[in-house]
Amino acid sequence: ALLGDPKIRLQETYPCSEGFIAFGDPATEQLRLVFDHGLFYEFIPVDELDRGQPTRHWLGTVQTGVNYAIVVSTCAGMWSHLIGDTVRFEELRPPLLTFTGRTKYTLSAFGEHLISEEVENAITTASRATASAVREWHVGPVFQGALGYHVFVLEFLQPPDDVTRFRAILDRDLMQRNADYQAHCAAGVGLPLPRLVVVRPGGFTEWMR
Repeated sequence: ALLGDPKIRLQETYPCSEGFIAFGDPATEQLRLVFDHGLFYEFIPVDELDRGQPTRHWLGTVQTGVNYAIVVSTCAGMWSHLIGDTVRFEELRPPLLTFTGRTKYTLSAFGEHLISEEVENAITTASRATASAVREWHVGPVFQGALGYHVFVLEFLQPPDDVTRFRAILDRDLMQRNADYQAHCAAGVGLPLPRLVVVRPGGFTEWMR
């Protein structure tokens, strides 16, 4: 719509400073891993990143549906470098993947292991269900009492018709996407509903300035 011609084909690419990781495969509309140009990949399950010796998979042992952090070694001399990205394999032959976020953008203060993709999609679901549009957002943990809770700071382009409903849908969608989050919210003894802080229009820009 922005370019003005439906015949224009947009090609997704996945480059980084360490090397060219993947390109958009026109046949599948997913990212296809490039593994024959001087990069050796290892994949660490995101849930194991905090361990002293996490499991390190290669292409022969990865599984679909698991979020992995990418580790690369290159013929230029880089050895076992954690590049900071996370991916999920959708298929193995050929290796097709989805970029799911950054290792620094995980939310696991209480063992919930939420990744940025899950949070972004949950916000999108809540926005659509409440006829709202989010311009900027931030989420973080608050440690209080026996456990704590999450706080979402939101700046809306279009406020929701019901903030309480937005909050409930956000929480429910996160539980559907992430079994660890669901387990930590189960039976009303774990994480409570996330708290929402609505920022006035332009608030994020003013804070950044």
